[in-house]
Amino acid sequence: MIFTDESFSEFRRSKSLGLNTSPEEVEYSTDGLVLSATQSNVLRLYSSLSGDVQNIIHTPGIQKYKFIYPSAIVHAASNALHLLSVFDNKYVRTFVGHKNQINTLSACPKEDAVLSSSCDCTNYWDIRKKNPVYKISTPNSISALSPSNDYAVLINGTLLKIYDRRSTKGPKTTSSLPEKRYEEISYSPDGSSMVVSDEKSHLLLGPDGAVKSSVNLERGGSGCITPDSKFFLCCENSTVLVYHLKTGKKFHAFRTPGFDNLKVRFNPCYAQFASSSSLLNIWAIKEHAEQPHA
Repeated sequence: MIFTDESFSEFRRSKSLGLNTSPEEVEYSTDGLVLSATQSNVLRLYSSLSGDVQNIIHTPGIQKYKFIYPSAIVHAASNALHLLSVFDNKYVRTFVGHKNQINTLSACPKEDAVLSSSCDCTNYWDIRKKNPVYKISTPNSISALSPSNDYAVLINGTLLKIYDRRSTKGPKTTSSLPEKRYEEISYSPDGSSMVVSDEKSHLLLGPDGAVKSSVNLERGGSGCITPDSKFFLCCENSTVLVYHLKTGKKFHAFRTPGFDNLKVRFNPCYAQFASSSSLLNIWAIKEHAEQPHA
């Protein structure tokens, strides 16, 4: 599905899932059928269409996580990664390759690939193998995988290096960003853009790392890019904001009075997104609620 400006005026809050506290992480499965959230070492899985609880898993130490298959996640716990089958509650594999706590985690399911960064290094993994395919010494880094052949590593909050995972010759581009304490970096689904975020701002970048525009907020939260790579959604207090990814122009806002949103995630296959506070709110276009993207 291709979204337009008008599409966002059709979204309505369709379900609210009650939580005791704000979730630490929120993610959709790769097929869009499962919405998940973590709180205090517990992973909860919900049907994204009905809102019903599908499974509750106690996962000691779980931090960042990503779905790598519809029924499996890779999650960080301190300095290790674990491949967990979420419907039979079984660990499939453990990956050890960091000395320090893992800061960021990204996945490319079609390549069975995971990228993890900590204060000591960045590791590129093929989850079918026990050891990292590449290990790069990158102090205080965060990183992201592109759906194409690139991956980006931001070092010490200012030095952005972009690599081609088919090559071992070092970065293909290096650029500098305004020095801040960045917490997240992500690629658009088509690989044409990146977003780098700190607590109060988001930099919108081209695929070469050049800054195209920025979003500056009084209080921010973790955002996401739509599946068609055209729009960026982020949080500010009790509002979910929608921007054009290429221009950085804001054009729509969703309000949740009384609830400060901390994260927003877009369903990869359905016209639906989720925002999190002490509620996990699901927003959908009614006529498309059960129609996957073409």
